[in-house]
Amino acid sequence: MLCSTTNSVSFGPPFRVPKQPKSTADGHSWLDESQKARILIVDDHEIVRSGLAALLEPRWDICGEAGDGIEAIEKVRELKPDLVLLDLSMPVMSGTAALKAIRATSRQVKILVLSIHDSEVVVKLAETIGADGFVSKRSSGEHLKEVIAVLLGGE
Repeated sequence: MLCSTTNSVSFGPPFRVPKQPKSTADGHSWLDESQKARILIVDDHEIVRSGLAALLEPRWDICGEAGDGIEAIEKVRELKPDLVLLDLSMPVMSGTAALKAIRATSRQVKILVLSIHDSEVVVKLAETIGADGFVSKRSSGEHLKEVIAVLLGGE
């Protein structure tokens, strides 16, 4: 898992994004050179979602936003994003429960946890339940973009 709780990045096992067919059994479409990666932003604070969208566009396509875990699961099924940027602390259904549910239905989508809770216990929990990466909300916007690029294969 790619992990970043400060402005440094540490890697678990060697991390590479394998070459994939243009679509997979779960309907996830893989990018060719002319497509922008599609990102779903999940956070219970609208101002945070808007700020993240402004930061990440136009480099990536923000295909949707969700304000809780249930909505996140529905949007992943509907929109088939390449990456989900997921907060852990949300109402209705937590990010950890949503992460488990998303991972159970799709191994292809990359899930990057973005959380203010960045203790080693929380980072390990995110890794254990299937996150591909973790970035602290204390990190810079540029750092977040670097981590997203790594997860998306150097895009």
